[in-house]
Amino acid sequence: MSSPETAPRSARARIIAVVAGVVVAIVALGGGAFAVGFSSATPAATAPGDGRTTDAAPAARARPATLPGDIAFPTCSVSAQAKDEALADFAGIAIDTSTGDAPLSRDGRVGAAPGGTQLLATAATALSVLGPDYTLETRVLAGADATSVVLVGGGDPTLSRVAAGASVYPNAPTLADLAAQVRTALGDGVAGITTIVLDSSYWSSDDAWDDSWPTSLRSDGYLSEVTALQTDGDRKNPANPKSVRSDDPVMAAGLRFAKALGVPAATLQLGTAPPGAAELGSVRSQPVSSLVKTMLQLGDATLAESLARASSKVSGGDGSRASIQAIYTGALTQAGIDATGQTFYDGSGTSAKNAVTPAFFAHLLAAARSGTGDLDVLYNSLSVPGEPGTLEKRFASDATSAAGAHLRGIATAIPGERTLAGLLDAGDGTSLAFAFTATGKGVGKTSDAGFERLIAAIAQCGANLTNK
Repeated sequence: MSSPETAPRSARARIIAVVAGVVVAIVALGGGAFAVGFSSATPAATAPGDGRTTDAAPAARARPATLPGDIAFPTCSVSAQAKDEALADFAGIAIDTSTGDAPLSRDGRVGAAPGGTQLLATAATALSVLGPDYTLETRVLAGADATSVVLVGGGDPTLSRVAAGASVYPNAPTLADLAAQVRTALGDGVAGITTIVLDSSYWSSDDAWDDSWPTSLRSDGYLSEVTALQTDGDRKNPANPKSVRSDDPVMAAGLRFAKALGVPAATLQLGTAPPGAAELGSVRSQPVSSLVKTMLQLGDATLAESLARASSKVSGGDGSRASIQAIYTGALTQAGIDATGQTFYDGSGTSAKNAVTPAFFAHLLAAARSGTGDLDVLYNSLSVPGEPGTLEKRFASDATSAAGAHLRGIATAIPGERTLAGLLDAGDGTSLAFAFTATGKGVGKTSDAGFERLIAAIAQCGANLTNK
């Protein structure tokens, strides 16, 4: 009698022998492959010496063309330059114009007071609403009787009291030309003019200065009162972009016109022309395409505010400061620029009540580069280093000149704020649109150099720019 373990072992031995025989038969008949459910592509491995088979090795998985480890992640950081103490409270963004991606953003999608970068929005609005060929007209009409004439402002701050070429505004219309036309129209009657009526009602002069604008901007030469009648942007020195401004541009224009007409003792009074009054003379500004270029290259806040008000009037608005938000949003949307969520409080960016994101301006610049609508005018109006404009004396150092050679944009400054916005072709050919602002304590001329160092670093990074 066998032990309990002997019989089972003998049975297992017989089973193994039978199975081995079957396997041998299958191998002999089937070329080494099981007939059902298995491929001969992966033969079973055989352990040496004992005739037993082991599990076949799994088939190798297909290797993707690009493994996660092969993807090139951007590694070039400009964090040190963005944190430069010269830039104080820095905010800005840089976007790839071909993809819309933002490889650099520091509060780039947060609305804030944009300073002079707002002029880009004003330029785009004026080009959309007025069109590149539109001009602003100043006229003289007959008065209520033969002893008076009416000087009617049409929103042109470039009207000049000096000869062509002597004003900050190129090829500006002149009071001398206007007065000459009136003298021709009146003949000897001009000597009888005792009253000059000043009509600045194209928009209300009561809306000429916003309470959110520091009055020091007039004395510092940054901005005049926004009236529909004025000369040389109300500058005391018409050849100096930052010349002090007066407290009454309308009366100042009247005094200068009276002198040009040859009746300096004439009484000046505010009013409007009688219905159907005959025109005695008129002069027109340069076309909007030229005004936009002048505005951007001078960083001219007065011209910006005037174009904003004129855009309102032509759009059917009242020319008020309060009308700007609706006019800008509508015009920019029509031009294909998304202005959702932006607050356009004024045309010059002077008020702290503006709230526009750097991302908005970067996308606007990208659209200008692509030539959307009439925005090619904006693109061609941007300044470049070394040529007349806001960048004329910028990017002149050995460390920044290479980047400056591939840049166009606008730089503006008011006390406590510096801005730089534009388009840059990086060293590797990557096209970037950017908008930067520096505000806070210590912001000044040193901030300009800080911006230039940042741009030079971005140009070196190109497509390898990272937001870290």
